[in-house]
Amino acid sequence: MKKLFIYALGVCTVLTLTIFPAPIKATDFEGQEDKYMKICSSSSLSNSNLNTCKEFNSYLKRKNKALKNQVNESKAQASNTKANLDSITNEITSLNDEIAQKEAEINYLQTSIANLETSISKKEEELKERMYSMQSYMNNNSYIDFIFGASDFSDMFSRIESINELTSYDKELVSQLSDEKKQVESQKATIVSAKANIETQRASKKSLQEQFQALYLKQNAEAIAQEKAALQAKNSSEKIDDNLAAFAAAVKESELPSGSVVSGNSEIGNAIANKALSKRGSVYVYGACHSMSEIANPNQSTFDCSGLVSWAFYQAGVNIGSNSTKTLAKKGISVSRSSMQAGDIILFSKNGSASGIHHVGIYIGGGNMVHAPQTGDVVKIASLSSGYYQANWYDVRRLY
Repeated sequence: MKKLFIYALGVCTVLTLTIFPAPIKATDFEGQEDKYMKICSSSSLSNSNLNTCKEFNSYLKRKNKALKNQVNESKAQASNTKANLDSITNEITSLNDEIAQKEAEINYLQTSIANLETSISKKEEELKERMYSMQSYMNNNSYIDFIFGASDFSDMFSRIESINELTSYDKELVSQLSDEKKQVESQKATIVSAKANIETQRASKKSLQEQFQALYLKQNAEAIAQEKAALQAKNSSEKIDDNLAAFAAAVKESELPSGSVVSGNSEIGNAIANKALSKRGSVYVYGACHSMSEIANPNQSTFDCSGLVSWAFYQAGVNIGSNSTKTLAKKGISVSRSSMQAGDIILFSKNGSASGIHHVGIYIGGGNMVHAPQTGDVVKIASLSSGYYQANWYDVRRLY
Protein backbone atom coordinates (compact mmCIF):
# COMPACT_ATOMS: atom_id res chain seq x y z
CA MET A 1 0.00 0.00 0.00
CA LYS A 2 2.85 2.37 0.83
CA LYS A 3 4.40 1.72 -2.56
CA LEU A 4 1.12 2.33 -4.36
CA PHE A 5 0.52 5.57 -2.45
CA ILE A 6 4.00 6.86 -3.27
CA TYR A 7 3.54 5.97 -6.92
CA ALA A 8 0.10 7.64 -7.03
CA LEU A 9 1.51 10.74 -5.38
CA GLY A 10 4.22 10.87 -8.00
CA VAL A 11 1.66 10.64 -10.81
CA CYS A 12 -0.44 13.39 -9.24
CA THR A 13 2.64 15.56 -8.92
CA VAL A 14 3.54 15.06 -12.59
CA LEU A 15 -0.02 15.93 -13.62
CA THR A 16 0.06 19.00 -11.40
CA LEU A 17 3.30 20.16 -12.92
CA THR A 18 1.78 19.67 -16.35
CA ILE A 19 -1.13 21.93 -15.42
CA PHE A 20 1.14 24.54 -13.78
CA PRO A 21 4.44 24.25 -15.65
CA ALA A 22 6.14 27.15 -13.89
CA PRO A 23 6.05 28.29 -10.25
CA ILE A 24 3.71 31.18 -9.58
CA LYS A 25 5.38 34.26 -8.21
CA ALA A 26 3.76 37.38 -6.84
CA THR A 27 4.56 40.07 -4.33
CA ASP A 28 1.35 42.00 -4.87
CA PHE A 29 -1.86 39.95 -4.88
CA GLU A 30 -4.15 43.00 -4.99
CA GLY A 31 -6.73 42.58 -7.74
CA GLN A 32 -5.58 39.01 -8.46
CA GLU A 33 -7.36 37.26 -5.60
CA ASP A 34 -9.59 35.12 -7.84
CA LYS A 35 -6.59 33.86 -9.78
CA TYR A 36 -4.64 32.79 -6.70
CA MET A 37 -7.74 31.43 -4.97
CA LYS A 38 -8.22 29.08 -7.92
CA ILE A 39 -4.59 27.94 -7.77
CA CYS A 40 -4.24 27.67 -3.99
CA SER A 41 -7.63 26.03 -3.42
CA SER A 42 -6.92 23.37 -6.03
CA SER A 43 -6.88 19.78 -4.82
CA SER A 44 -3.79 19.30 -7.01
CA LEU A 45 -1.66 21.97 -5.31
CA SER A 46 1.95 21.60 -6.47
CA ASN A 47 5.20 22.01 -4.55
CA SER A 48 6.24 24.71 -6.99
CA ASN A 49 3.32 26.88 -5.87
CA LEU A 50 3.44 26.02 -2.18
CA ASN A 51 5.44 29.05 -0.96
CA THR A 52 3.43 31.48 -3.08
CA CYS A 53 0.18 30.04 -1.71
CA LYS A 54 1.48 30.44 1.83
CA GLU A 55 2.29 34.07 1.03
CA PHE A 56 -1.15 34.50 -0.53
CA ASN A 57 -2.79 33.02 2.57
CA SER A 58 -0.87 35.45 4.77
CA TYR A 59 -2.03 38.25 2.46
CA LEU A 60 -5.66 37.11 2.87
CA LYS A 61 -5.33 37.08 6.66
CA ARG A 62 -3.85 40.61 6.61
CA LYS A 63 -6.58 41.72 4.24
CA ASN A 64 -9.26 40.22 6.48
CA LYS A 65 -7.83 42.05 9.50
CA ALA A 66 -7.69 45.33 7.57
CA LEU A 67 -11.26 44.83 6.33
CA LYS A 68 -12.48 44.22 9.88
CA ASN A 69 -10.87 47.50 10.95
CA GLN A 70 -12.51 49.23 7.99
CA VAL A 71 -15.88 47.71 8.94
CA ASN A 72 -15.55 49.03 12.49
CA GLU A 73 -14.52 52.46 11.19
CA SER A 74 -17.38 52.54 8.66
CA LYS A 75 -19.89 51.52 11.33
CA ALA A 76 -18.59 54.25 13.65
CA GLN A 77 -18.89 56.82 10.85
CA ALA A 78 -22.39 55.58 10.02
CA SER A 79 -23.33 55.81 13.70
CA ASN A 80 -22.11 59.44 13.86
CA THR A 81 -23.96 60.23 10.64
CA LYS A 82 -27.12 58.62 12.04
CA ALA A 83 -26.80 60.75 15.19
CA ASN A 84 -26.45 63.90 13.05
CA LEU A 85 -29.36 62.78 10.90
CA ASP A 86 -31.56 62.25 13.96
CA SER A 87 -30.54 65.67 15.30
CA ILE A 88 -31.41 67.37 12.00
CA THR A 89 -34.69 65.45 11.80
CA ASN A 90 -35.57 66.74 15.28
CA GLU A 91 -34.64 70.27 14.21
CA ILE A 92 -36.85 69.96 11.14
CA THR A 93 -39.71 68.71 13.34
CA SER A 94 -39.17 71.71 15.61
CA LEU A 95 -39.13 74.07 12.60
CA ASN A 96 -42.32 72.47 11.31
CA ASP A 97 -43.90 73.17 14.70
CA GLU A 98 -42.67 76.77 14.50
CA ILE A 99 -44.08 77.09 11.00
CA ALA A 100 -47.42 75.74 12.20
CA GLN A 101 -47.35 78.27 15.03
CA LYS A 102 -46.40 81.08 12.67
CA GLU A 103 -49.15 80.06 10.29
CA ALA A 104 -51.62 80.33 13.17
CA GLU A 105 -50.19 83.78 13.95
CA ILE A 106 -50.41 84.67 10.28
CA ASN A 107 -54.06 83.64 10.20
CA TYR A 108 -54.69 85.81 13.24
CA LEU A 109 -52.74 88.70 11.70
CA GLN A 110 -54.57 88.31 8.41
CA THR A 111 -57.87 88.57 10.30
CA SER A 112 -56.50 91.57 12.16
CA ILE A 113 -55.39 93.14 8.88
CA ALA A 114 -58.78 92.52 7.34
CA ASN A 115 -60.41 94.22 10.33
CA LEU A 116 -57.99 97.12 10.10
CA GLU A 117 -58.61 97.48 6.39
CA THR A 118 -62.36 97.51 7.04
CA SER A 119 -61.85 100.13 9.75
CA ILE A 120 -59.65 102.16 7.40
CA SER A 121 -62.29 101.99 4.65
CA LYS A 122 -64.95 103.21 7.06
CA LYS A 123 -62.75 106.03 8.32
CA GLU A 124 -61.87 106.99 4.75
CA GLU A 125 -65.57 107.11 3.85
CA GLU A 126 -66.31 109.11 6.98
CA LEU A 127 -63.51 111.51 6.18
CA LYS A 128 -64.71 111.91 2.62
CA GLU A 129 -68.22 112.61 3.81
CA ARG A 130 -66.94 115.22 6.22
CA MET A 131 -64.88 116.78 3.44
CA TYR A 132 -67.92 116.90 1.15
CA SER A 133 -69.99 118.38 3.99
CA MET A 134 -67.33 121.00 4.53
CA GLN A 135 -67.25 121.67 0.82
CA SER A 136 -71.06 122.08 0.75
CA TYR A 137 -70.95 124.31 3.83
CA MET A 138 -68.25 126.53 2.40
CA ASN A 139 -69.49 126.15 -1.16
CA ASN A 140 -65.92 125.64 -2.30
CA ASN A 141 -64.29 122.73 -4.17
CA SER A 142 -60.80 123.76 -3.21
CA TYR A 143 -60.55 121.31 -0.28
CA ILE A 144 -61.60 118.31 -2.28
CA ASP A 145 -59.35 119.21 -5.18
CA PHE A 146 -56.45 119.88 -2.84
CA ILE A 147 -56.85 116.78 -0.64
CA PHE A 148 -57.75 114.20 -3.25
CA GLY A 149 -55.27 115.53 -5.73
CA ALA A 150 -52.50 114.04 -3.54
CA SER A 151 -50.10 111.62 -5.23
CA ASP A 152 -50.34 108.97 -2.46
CA PHE A 153 -52.03 108.28 0.86
CA SER A 154 -49.28 109.86 2.97
CA ASP A 155 -49.38 113.03 0.93
CA MET A 156 -53.17 113.13 1.36
CA PHE A 157 -52.82 112.97 5.17
CA SER A 158 -50.25 115.75 5.10
CA ARG A 159 -52.57 117.95 3.04
CA ILE A 160 -55.54 117.20 5.31
CA GLU A 161 -53.55 118.14 8.43
CA SER A 162 -52.49 121.43 6.86
CA ILE A 163 -56.08 122.61 6.57
CA ASN A 164 -56.72 124.88 9.54
CA GLU A 165 -60.46 124.66 9.25
CA LEU A 166 -60.51 120.95 10.25
CA THR A 167 -61.98 120.21 13.65
CA SER A 168 -60.12 118.29 16.35
CA TYR A 169 -62.31 115.27 15.59
CA ASP A 170 -61.31 115.43 11.94
CA LYS A 171 -57.67 115.57 12.85
CA GLU A 172 -58.05 112.66 15.29
CA LEU A 173 -59.79 110.68 12.57
CA VAL A 174 -56.96 111.40 10.17
CA SER A 175 -54.36 110.40 12.81
CA GLN A 176 -56.14 107.08 13.52
CA LEU A 177 -56.38 106.41 9.82
CA SER A 178 -52.64 107.03 9.44
CA ASP A 179 -51.73 104.79 12.42
CA GLU A 180 -53.90 101.96 11.21
CA LYS A 181 -52.40 102.16 7.72
CA LYS A 182 -48.91 101.92 9.22
CA GLN A 183 -49.96 98.93 11.36
CA VAL A 184 -51.29 97.14 8.29
CA GLU A 185 -48.05 97.70 6.40
CA SER A 186 -45.90 96.67 9.39
CA GLN A 187 -47.93 93.54 10.11
CA LYS A 188 -47.87 92.52 6.46
CA ALA A 189 -44.07 92.96 6.39
CA THR A 190 -43.71 91.01 9.65
CA ILE A 191 -45.76 88.10 8.30
CA VAL A 192 -43.84 87.93 5.03
CA SER A 193 -40.43 88.15 6.78
CA ALA A 194 -41.26 85.60 9.51
CA LYS A 195 -42.65 83.06 7.10
CA ALA A 196 -39.79 83.52 4.60
CA ASN A 197 -37.20 83.12 7.38
CA ILE A 198 -38.69 79.88 8.67
CA GLU A 199 -39.14 78.48 5.17
CA THR A 200 -35.48 79.27 4.43
CA GLN A 201 -34.38 77.49 7.60
CA ARG A 202 -36.56 74.50 6.80
CA ALA A 203 -35.26 74.30 3.22
CA SER A 204 -31.67 74.45 4.50
CA LYS A 205 -32.29 71.74 7.10
CA LYS A 206 -34.15 69.63 4.56
CA SER A 207 -31.18 69.83 2.19
CA LEU A 208 -28.82 68.89 5.03
CA GLN A 209 -31.09 66.03 6.00
CA GLU A 210 -31.02 64.67 2.45
CA GLN A 211 -27.21 64.91 2.39
CA PHE A 212 -26.85 63.05 5.68
CA GLN A 213 -29.42 60.48 4.57
CA ALA A 214 -27.43 59.81 1.38
CA LEU A 215 -24.17 59.66 3.37
CA TYR A 216 -25.70 57.28 5.91
CA LEU A 217 -26.95 54.95 3.17
CA LYS A 218 -23.52 55.05 1.49
CA GLN A 219 -21.65 54.32 4.73
CA ASN A 220 -24.03 51.48 5.55
CA ALA A 221 -23.53 50.02 2.06
CA GLU A 222 -19.74 50.30 2.45
CA ALA A 223 -19.84 48.57 5.83
CA ILE A 224 -21.97 45.75 4.40
CA ALA A 225 -19.62 45.35 1.39
CA GLN A 226 -16.57 45.33 3.68
CA GLU A 227 -18.16 42.75 5.97
CA LYS A 228 -18.94 40.60 2.94
CA ALA A 229 -15.36 40.94 1.64
CA ALA A 230 -13.96 40.15 5.11
CA LEU A 231 -16.11 37.03 5.34
CA GLN A 232 -15.03 35.97 1.85
CA ALA A 233 -11.35 36.51 2.74
CA LYS A 234 -11.84 34.56 5.98
CA ASN A 235 -13.55 31.65 4.22
CA SER A 236 -10.93 31.65 1.46
CA SER A 237 -8.10 31.68 3.99
CA GLU A 238 -9.66 28.81 5.94
CA LYS A 239 -10.06 26.83 2.72
CA ILE A 240 -6.40 27.40 1.81
CA ASP A 241 -5.39 26.51 5.40
CA ASP A 242 -7.17 23.18 4.97
CA ASN A 243 -5.58 22.67 1.56
CA LEU A 244 -2.09 23.43 2.84
CA ALA A 245 -2.63 21.15 5.84
CA ALA A 246 -3.80 18.34 3.57
CA PHE A 247 -0.81 18.88 1.31
CA ALA A 248 1.59 18.83 4.29
CA ALA A 249 -0.05 15.64 5.59
CA ALA A 250 0.29 13.99 2.18
CA VAL A 251 3.95 15.00 1.98
CA LYS A 252 4.63 13.72 5.48
CA GLU A 253 2.88 10.44 4.78
CA SER A 254 4.86 9.96 1.59
CA GLU A 255 8.24 10.61 3.22
CA LEU A 256 10.30 7.61 4.28
CA PRO A 257 11.22 7.84 7.97
CA SER A 258 14.36 6.34 9.51
CA GLY A 259 14.33 2.55 9.69
CA SER A 260 11.13 2.14 7.68
CA VAL A 261 10.40 -1.07 5.83
CA VAL A 262 10.77 -0.52 2.08
CA SER A 263 9.61 -2.55 -0.89
CA GLY A 264 12.84 -2.69 -2.85
CA ASN A 265 10.80 -2.67 -6.05
CA SER A 266 13.39 -2.81 -8.83
CA GLU A 267 11.13 -0.94 -11.26
CA ILE A 268 11.05 2.03 -8.93
CA GLY A 269 14.81 1.72 -8.36
CA ASN A 270 15.44 1.73 -12.12
CA ALA A 271 13.17 4.77 -12.51
CA ILE A 272 15.19 6.63 -9.85
CA ALA A 273 18.48 5.75 -11.55
CA ASN A 274 17.16 6.78 -14.97
CA LYS A 275 15.90 10.12 -13.65
CA ALA A 276 19.33 10.86 -12.20
CA LEU A 277 21.03 9.78 -15.43
CA SER A 278 18.78 12.17 -17.40
CA LYS A 279 20.59 15.06 -15.70
CA ARG A 280 24.11 14.14 -16.83
CA GLY A 281 25.95 17.30 -17.80
CA SER A 282 23.97 19.52 -15.40
CA VAL A 283 26.20 21.93 -13.45
CA TYR A 284 27.10 21.27 -9.81
CA VAL A 285 26.10 24.18 -7.56
CA TYR A 286 26.57 23.86 -3.82
CA GLY A 287 23.20 24.06 -2.02
CA ALA A 288 21.20 23.70 -5.24
CA CYS A 289 17.92 21.75 -5.36
CA HIS A 290 17.15 21.82 -1.65
CA SER A 291 13.79 23.64 -1.77
CA MET A 292 10.67 21.66 -2.55
CA SER A 293 9.91 23.97 -5.47
CA GLU A 294 13.28 23.01 -7.02
CA ILE A 295 12.90 19.32 -6.18
CA ALA A 296 9.45 19.27 -7.79
CA ASN A 297 10.64 21.08 -10.92
CA PRO A 298 11.23 18.54 -13.73
CA ASN A 299 13.35 21.15 -15.54
CA GLN A 300 15.74 21.75 -12.62
CA SER A 301 19.24 22.27 -14.08
CA THR A 302 21.63 22.66 -11.12
CA PHE A 303 22.33 20.23 -8.24
CA ASP A 304 24.62 19.32 -5.43
CA CYS A 305 25.05 15.67 -4.46
CA SER A 306 22.13 15.34 -2.00
CA GLY A 307 19.96 17.67 -4.14
CA LEU A 308 20.31 15.28 -7.10
CA VAL A 309 19.19 12.35 -4.90
CA SER A 310 16.11 14.22 -3.58
CA TRP A 311 15.20 15.34 -7.12
CA ALA A 312 15.60 11.92 -8.78
CA PHE A 313 13.52 10.18 -6.10
CA TYR A 314 10.76 12.79 -6.30
CA GLN A 315 10.61 12.69 -10.09
CA ALA A 316 10.35 8.89 -9.93
CA GLY A 317 7.37 9.16 -7.57
CA VAL A 318 9.14 8.71 -4.20
CA ASN A 319 9.05 11.86 -2.09
CA ILE A 320 11.89 11.76 0.45
CA GLY A 321 11.69 15.52 1.03
CA SER A 322 14.68 17.89 1.05
CA ASN A 323 17.88 16.30 2.35
CA SER A 324 21.52 16.67 3.24
CA THR A 325 23.96 13.77 3.14
CA LYS A 326 23.59 13.32 6.90
CA THR A 327 19.76 13.12 6.84
CA LEU A 328 19.95 10.59 4.01
CA ALA A 329 22.06 8.38 6.27
CA LYS A 330 19.02 7.97 8.53
CA LYS A 331 16.40 7.20 5.89
CA GLY A 332 15.28 3.83 4.54
CA ILE A 333 17.24 0.66 5.34
CA SER A 334 20.88 -0.29 5.03
CA VAL A 335 21.72 -3.00 2.46
CA SER A 336 24.94 -4.88 1.81
CA ARG A 337 27.22 -4.19 -1.13
CA SER A 338 26.39 -7.58 -2.57
CA SER A 339 22.63 -6.78 -2.46
CA MET A 340 22.86 -3.37 -4.14
CA GLN A 341 20.47 -2.61 -6.99
CA ALA A 342 19.79 0.39 -9.16
CA GLY A 343 18.24 3.29 -7.22
CA ASP A 344 20.09 2.57 -3.94
CA ILE A 345 22.12 5.44 -2.54
CA ILE A 346 25.79 5.15 -1.52
CA LEU A 347 27.12 7.37 1.26
CA PHE A 348 30.78 8.30 1.71
CA SER A 349 32.52 9.47 4.88
CA LYS A 350 35.94 11.05 5.28
CA ASN A 351 36.50 9.46 8.69
CA GLY A 352 34.43 6.28 8.53
CA SER A 353 31.71 7.62 10.86
CA ALA A 354 28.33 9.35 10.48
CA SER A 355 29.87 12.66 11.50
CA GLY A 356 32.18 12.57 8.50
CA ILE A 357 29.59 11.82 5.79
CA HIS A 358 30.26 14.25 2.97
CA HIS A 359 29.06 12.76 -0.31
CA VAL A 360 26.30 10.62 -1.84
CA GLY A 361 25.59 9.02 -5.20
CA ILE A 362 22.91 6.83 -6.80
CA TYR A 363 23.82 3.28 -7.83
CA ILE A 364 22.94 2.52 -11.48
CA GLY A 365 24.24 -1.06 -11.68
CA GLY A 366 27.41 -2.52 -13.16
CA GLY A 367 29.56 -1.19 -10.33
CA ASN A 368 28.79 2.43 -11.26
CA MET A 369 26.96 5.37 -9.74
CA VAL A 370 25.64 8.69 -11.03
CA HIS A 371 26.42 11.71 -8.84
CA ALA A 372 27.02 15.48 -8.67
CA PRO A 373 30.70 15.57 -7.65
CA GLN A 374 31.86 19.07 -6.72
CA THR A 375 32.04 22.75 -7.68
CA GLY A 376 33.33 23.17 -11.23
CA ASP A 377 32.10 19.74 -12.27
CA VAL A 378 28.85 18.33 -13.69
CA VAL A 379 26.49 15.44 -13.01
CA LYS A 380 28.18 12.30 -14.37
CA ILE A 381 28.81 8.56 -13.99
CA ALA A 382 31.63 7.34 -11.75
CA SER A 383 33.08 3.87 -11.17
CA LEU A 384 32.81 2.63 -7.60
CA SER A 385 36.04 0.67 -8.05
CA SER A 386 37.94 3.94 -7.68
CA GLY A 387 40.36 3.85 -4.77
CA TYR A 388 38.95 7.12 -3.42
CA TYR A 389 35.37 5.82 -3.23
CA GLN A 390 36.51 2.46 -1.79
CA ALA A 391 38.48 4.27 0.90
CA ASN A 392 35.58 6.60 1.82
CA TRP A 393 32.77 4.02 1.53
CA TYR A 394 30.33 4.32 4.45
CA ASP A 395 26.90 2.78 3.73
CA VAL A 396 24.35 1.71 1.10
CA ARG A 397 20.71 2.54 1.82
CA ARG A 398 17.46 1.69 0.11
CA LEU A 399 14.76 4.37 0.29
CA TYR A 400 12.10 2.92 -2.04
